[in-house]
Amino acid sequence: MGMRTMVKKRTLRMILVPLLSWALAVLPAVRSVQAQPVIVTPADARALGLESLRLAVIADGGVPLPANLNTFLKDTPEARQAALQLGKALFWDMQLGSDGIQSCASCHFQAGADNRTKNQLHPASELKVLNQRLDQTRGYHSAPADPDTKFEVAVPAPNYTLNAGDFPFVNLPNQLNIVGDSVKPKTPENSNDISSSQGVFLTTHVSVTPGSAEDVGIPVADPIWSVRGVNVRRVEPRNTPTTINAVFFFANFWDGRANNMFNGVNPFGKQDPGAVIFQRINGGLQAVAVNISNASLASQAVGPPLSPFEMSFGGRTWPEVGRKMLSLAPMAKQQVAPTDSILGPLANPGGKGLRPEVTYRGLIQAAFRNEFWDVEAQAVSFPEMTIKKGRGDIFALKQGKPRIVRAKKKPRLPRGGNDAVLPGDFTQMEANFSFFFGMAVMLYEATLVSDQSPFDVWMEGDGTPVPGFGAQELLGLNVFVDKGKCINCHSGPEFTNATVRNAQGGQNVIEPMPMGDGNPALYDNGFYNIAVTPTTDDLGRGGKDPFGNPLAFSRQFAFQNLGIMSFAFPIIGALQVPGNLTLVGGPGGQFVDPDTGIVVGQDLNANGLLDPGELTLTRVAVDGAFKTPTLRNVDLTGPYMHNGSLATLKQVVRFYDRGGNFCQFNLPDLDPDIVQLNFTEAEENALVAFMVSLTDNRVKIQAAPFDRPELIIPNGHRISQYGVVADPMKPLQALDNFLTQAATGSVGNAAAPLVPFLNLDPQADPNPEPVPSPCFP
Repeated sequence: MGMRTMVKKRTLRMILVPLLSWALAVLPAVRSVQAQPVIVTPADARALGLESLRLAVIADGGVPLPANLNTFLKDTPEARQAALQLGKALFWDMQLGSDGIQSCASCHFQAGADNRTKNQLHPASELKVLNQRLDQTRGYHSAPADPDTKFEVAVPAPNYTLNAGDFPFVNLPNQLNIVGDSVKPKTPENSNDISSSQGVFLTTHVSVTPGSAEDVGIPVADPIWSVRGVNVRRVEPRNTPTTINAVFFFANFWDGRANNMFNGVNPFGKQDPGAVIFQRINGGLQAVAVNISNASLASQAVGPPLSPFEMSFGGRTWPEVGRKMLSLAPMAKQQVAPTDSILGPLANPGGKGLRPEVTYRGLIQAAFRNEFWDVEAQAVSFPEMTIKKGRGDIFALKQGKPRIVRAKKKPRLPRGGNDAVLPGDFTQMEANFSFFFGMAVMLYEATLVSDQSPFDVWMEGDGTPVPGFGAQELLGLNVFVDKGKCINCHSGPEFTNATVRNAQGGQNVIEPMPMGDGNPALYDNGFYNIAVTPTTDDLGRGGKDPFGNPLAFSRQFAFQNLGIMSFAFPIIGALQVPGNLTLVGGPGGQFVDPDTGIVVGQDLNANGLLDPGELTLTRVAVDGAFKTPTLRNVDLTGPYMHNGSLATLKQVVRFYDRGGNFCQFNLPDLDPDIVQLNFTEAEENALVAFMVSLTDNRVKIQAAPFDRPELIIPNGHRISQYGVVADPMKPLQALDNFLTQAATGSVGNAAAPLVPFLNLDPQADPNPEPVPSPCFP
């Protein structure tokens, strides 16, 4: 796995004890609030798995990408450059959204995240479930929905403008209102609202019109996001994570549903057995299943463009997106800087977008192998195409069984985008557009690696202080790895356990670990329940895909071994011998995790294999668990947590210091490190300073590779939460406010650097909790 194999979570604890003993024995006295530092030099940090990200990537031979890219892309430097240009253009193009406004970047423009404050609240209406926990294996897997449509942070909340006084959303930890099976934090002291990102208006999709950026749709009265009967933009059910450094994650999205294996169609990898793309084989089109590993970024990319919260009118499909985008001039609504690090050579010198001869069709043809786009005599028909929806924003395109049909020629439509013919029939390029989109956006986002922070500079030196990393940051780093226990989840050069590096080829994905109550359970490495919200508010990794399968690999494995469910796909990270288990005692003995000694099974039939029915560790702790985010650039990516409930890094530190919010209720799934930490003020300040030192200045000034085209972003609606102005052309919808950001070019904009959320000092806690309630009284 490159320069250093990531140590497992509990192995870190084993390392820290002897290191601290060594430090106490040999290091000179240091004026510090800790007895002695664990880390004095970069070598000490390396001993704990930390490293300059730049050096780590070099040692790994590059960022983690599919090994078989040449199976799908042309193997030339020009083709790879065309794929990058295609990916960046599609990511930033406002025409991609059904409304002709929402791009991927509309929610990822601030250090890869979103810092807007107006019309950004969601009331927990999508993912909340009843408190009906079946047993220690199934947990809340089958719990019915319990939607909460009431806001608490503000009333009324749609189109409300958040301010510093609204944070944190929870001020009285552990106080819950439980009525029957419904669980809710008490109000007004607490709220289960989510600070997230506004997307599209509630609209039913009708069709796309080639040559038009705006899809045809029917507005629907919104029972939640409306002001006096006028719809405002809907808001997503989770806070927006950053796209920067996302290439390192083994699975993406907060719940990890963007599978490591890309199937070319949707986020769910092999869990959707019907997902196919279309390839020329023996001169004709054939439907083929693809499974592209280390492609979670591609799996993630194909989700939001169909999301009825984020970018799409409800019911739009990927072939329709392809039909529209192939008919449009790329980025026609936006200026592209001639010095843009990727798109600059294609920029239109006389106006917006790219040069007139540049088309999405041409970029696809330049980047991808011909057999994925060059068939013109045949088309693809999807007679049963529907959207299969799960809870919240989780859905998949259910294609039914596609049919290959003879193409019926029509006059060429604008931009050469569509030669096929019937409304339900699509060209090969249109039918494969999700595949092209996912792969190209993955390759573009793989360039977004921030590896030049002050911490990285210090790690590459001899331990002498450098600008942005001095004595206070070094103290913060020591708090991070020792008293704060932060490194147990935020490990490695990426500062997260949820990485390709830590997954070790899938062998370190399912782990046994003692949980918050001291008893062991299986869980998904890198996903933890840290008691930000009650487990029933959002199951996170404990949720399901649209086909009813558990998202968590550990729950899939337990279900299959115990006969609760069977799966037609291979389970990633399945426990096995040889592999990630050791058989102790020979045939008939016990299956043991080699790192912890935890017994997970019994070799009942004495064949040396962990067969169905032999799992003895039947507890699964994944409900309410979320992917550990990277801490790089965290200074700029607030508000924080999966629900956006904390405004500053100081509030984050104090959340951990007190031991979380709802640890007692969440105890069956609680991470063992969610305990009271008893930081001093100096330790809090140092820990915040250390996290600020993880910010790459190129991200802050939006310089290459983090430069961007012009972007016009919806930013709430005119007037306030008490009244809006209806659009005279669409009277059911409110007129938008817009935030316009100019193209930066590769040098960025040092005169207007990005600032933290609400421009708050990271060291500030503008609204400290009035009653610091202990987690374990």
